[in-house]
Amino acid sequence: MKELDRLNEDPEFREYMSYEEDQRKILNSRLKKAEEDGIEKGIKKGIKEGIENEKLQIVQNMLKKGLNIDLISEYTGLSIDEIESLK
Repeated sequence: MKELDRLNEDPEFREYMSYEEDQRKILNSRLKKAEEDGIEKGIKKGIKEGIENEKLQIVQNMLKKGLNIDLISEYTGLSIDEIESLK
């Protein structure tokens, strides 16, 4: 116990421990930021994929209803080849 008290009162030891604590906090902040960025990118990617899937479903429904491929292309922005591949 005396050794622990002596270490806690040693200015060099306290400075070292403060540095180590600061480094841990910096690392944790960076990890948290990276995690938040990853989650944000994942959400954006998921939304984009969802929109694309919905668009393809709409095109398939339009094809089932017999709509003209040129008109579907105009409305959806998909190429005629992309639409043809969904038949």
